[in-house]
Amino acid sequence: LFCYAQGTTMRSRVYTAKLRPIGNSGVDGNVAVFASNDETGVIGYVGYAHGLQRNLNLEMCGTANNAQGCGVHIHSGTSCFDKATQGGHYFLAPVRSDPWRQNRYITNGKGIAKFSGIVSIGTNNVVGKPFLVHNKNGNRVACGELLPVFPDDLPPPPPPPPSSQQQQQQQPPIRARTIVYDVETLPLSNSGVVGGASILTNAFSVSDLVCFFGKANGLEINQRSVRSAIGGGRDCRATDGCGVHIHSGFACTSVGSQGGHFYDQNRMKADPWVVTGYESTDQEGNAYFIDCVSTGETSFDQRLLIVHSSDGTRVSCGTMEQRTDENALSAISAATTTMTSGSFFSMVAVVASTSLILLLQ
Repeated sequence: LFCYAQGTTMRSRVYTAKLRPIGNSGVDGNVAVFASNDETGVIGYVGYAHGLQRNLNLEMCGTANNAQGCGVHIHSGTSCFDKATQGGHYFLAPVRSDPWRQNRYITNGKGIAKFSGIVSIGTNNVVGKPFLVHNKNGNRVACGELLPVFPDDLPPPPPPPPSSQQQQQQQPPIRARTIVYDVETLPLSNSGVVGGASILTNAFSVSDLVCFFGKANGLEINQRSVRSAIGGGRDCRATDGCGVHIHSGFACTSVGSQGGHFYDQNRMKADPWVVTGYESTDQEGNAYFIDCVSTGETSFDQRLLIVHSSDGTRVSCGTMEQRTDENALSAISAATTTMTSGSFFSMVAVVASTSLILLLQ
């Protein structure tokens, strides 16, 4: 059961990793991990990998002796050096059963996988943990160590001894090319829906790529979207049903001031926000959501995040506020890709425990 207090901004710790080939696998990619401030240790991850076997579906993944086929997981180790330092799947008490077993990907005709998931792992401290990608047979083929986008996402280090402290030299701050926003959404009309999210722009050094992770409560209970990656949903059929979108306006006061979906209509072939939102709600009306969207836009200051109900009504709205830190690390800017604008979302949808039903262009 996930609870959310009205008037509290969800400020997730944000980590990224450049996924590099293990051995001669040829598989690489990028991943972003959002670690929520929930006591339950809920994290969201979203990323991609290429160089995988083409046209994989879930029925083709794994073997009788290895159930890790097509898996993507945070591991418990301290580095990507070898299997021993990578460790096994990462989760802590009170979580007892492995929450990573169902987190897998499928690939398109070019061997590209986009993956995402929302997992309760019992902790929100993932700094330095290896993020692993497995191939069809369960072998480890790519790995990256999660680094914080902001230094305050690091746990406090133990104080150094006086002798070491005296010898320390102050390093100049590295200014990030990425920007992190936080948003608190409040009810529209009398909906009672509140929420919050953390939003990463210039993700993976793609200037118009925005990734976000958040939650809302006060929604309709026990909803399952028709766009659910796990299938079986019959709700949210209306336009914008169960949607979560960045809007073009700057004020939540009216539909006019909120504007429509925020994207460059001259650069994008279609509205990239059509299929973004939450997949389901629980018995208390709570929902988590995670996604990445290529928008054609590069500036998001003071834009709005809007949550929709199952019938498409706008029920919660908030302004994106830039997270400030003069010592922001350039973790994401180092993770360069050759992907062009919009290409990240040309891929086939990946099956995970979150809302990523994508259009195949």
